[in-house]
Amino acid sequence: MKKIFRFLGRNLKYIVVIVTFTLILLYAQPYNIRARMRYTRQIQQLEQEIAAVKQKTAKNKTSQEQLGTDPEDLERFARERYHMKAGNEDLYIIYDKTK
Repeated sequence: MKKIFRFLGRNLKYIVVIVTFTLILLYAQPYNIRARMRYTRQIQQLEQEIAAVKQKTAKNKTSQEQLGTDPEDLERFARERYHMKAGNEDLYIIYDKTK
């Protein structure tokens, strides 16, 4: 026990400086370690969103090119997506209640 007190007595100023410096790094600065970790997580989430949007954009671009070149696909798309019909047809829309 005496060794511990003797060690603390000799090195108290170093321990105080180290603890103070650690607390300053963790809490006091505007860009502290906790905020930096939070920003890193936020950047990763935003990069995932960007990747998803790029993938969706590429898919939409291929669909647009396909619809612009093939009139049959354009008609099928209009019928499925916008419930369009020809003049002599009746259209019945059945919704699935489980979705």
